[in-house]
Order: sequence, then C-alpha cells, then structure tokens
Amino acid sequence: MIVGFRPEAVTLGDGTLNGITRVVEDLGAEVFVHLAVGHGGDTMSIVAKVPAPYVGEAGEPVRVRVTGAIHLFDPVGPRLATSMP
Repeated sequence: MIVGFRPEAVTLGDGTLNGITRVVEDLGAEVFVHLAVGHGGDTMSIVAKVPAPYVGEAGEPVRVRVTGAIHLFDPVGPRLATSMP
C-alpha cells in the first residue's frame, strides 16, 4: 500500500514523527521543506509547505505531523481510500 498526502497537510514543530531537514526551498511567500522521516526502520522523503519566513536549516531535526487528508493507493492500481482529518 502507498500512502499519499499533499505538502500542505504536513505540520512542522509538533508531531509524533521525527524528521531531519534535507533542503529548505524558499519561494518567497511560501517555503518547501524537504525532510527525511524515519518510521519502522525505513526512511521516507516527504515535503512540507509552510508559510515564509521559515528559520530551519538543512541538517536540523524537526517534529512532523500530517494534519490533512491521507490517501491510500494500491501500488499497481487506483486510490483505495481517503481519510479526512
């Protein structure tokens, strides 16, 4: 199963997941923060979209929470379900 969510659904600074900031992409009014998040022995790459200014830097630890809709996909097929917050 594949889990999907939009960068707007990722909240930084408070959450149950531990992440490491990889890249901070400042686009002016918004910032994309690329993260490495460990879960169950694996490392996942996720992106958070946050309002500017963002003071974090690459290499810094951050707490992560997904607060928006979560979509479940079959690895070789369509979306199976959507969970709304």
